[in-house]
Amino acid sequence: MNGPKQTRRRFLKALGAGAAALPCVVPSSVLGAKDRVTPADRITVGCIGVGSQGAGVMRNFLSRSGARGV
Repeated sequence: MNGPKQTRRRFLKALGAGAAALPCVVPSSVLGAKDRVTPADRITVGCIGVGSQGAGVMRNFLSRSGARGV
């Protein structure tokens, strides 16, 4: 048990080397297939405490295909 000390750097380096050998499956929605908006082109907004005026603005914003509320 007197081997080299396991450090976070060594662990991440070994993890990265192992992950490079694994196949990656990327959903077509990430690449913008089927007329979908890619994540890089999507706008995400969060609103807190909006009144009646803000609710109307938020509904208008969220009706667009590239918008998402959180």
